[in-house]
Amino acid sequence: MTSSDKIPADMLVELKTLILADIEARMSEALTLTVGRLRKDTIEARHLALSTNTADSMREQCKLASVHILEGTPVTYTSMAELDQGEFFVIDENKTLDEIGNFRSLTQPRSDTADHAE
Repeated sequence: MTSSDKIPADMLVELKTLILADIEARMSEALTLTVGRLRKDTIEARHLALSTNTADSMREQCKLASVHILEGTPVTYTSMAELDQGEFFVIDENKTLDEIGNFRSLTQPRSDTADHAE
């Protein structure tokens, strides 16, 4: 990565704080795997409530990601970008955000799903 691809240092602390707070807030919630695809002008989504064991495994991955974010360096995402050791992508460019924006509705909590024990 070149230095121009790095997120300004004054934004790093705030960015990491926001990301980690969001992960922490959602980790205790019931987890549902959602797979969506854009078909013409609509989003098709499938929702799968995770078993307790699978949800706990996903929570462990969230904890590991939190450590990686805390210790790592955020880098602005581009389609040709590659990460160096200790870096992670942040999508902060409007065109890319617009492209994935349709899927944002899939991230909203669903009241009709919960973890199911195996």
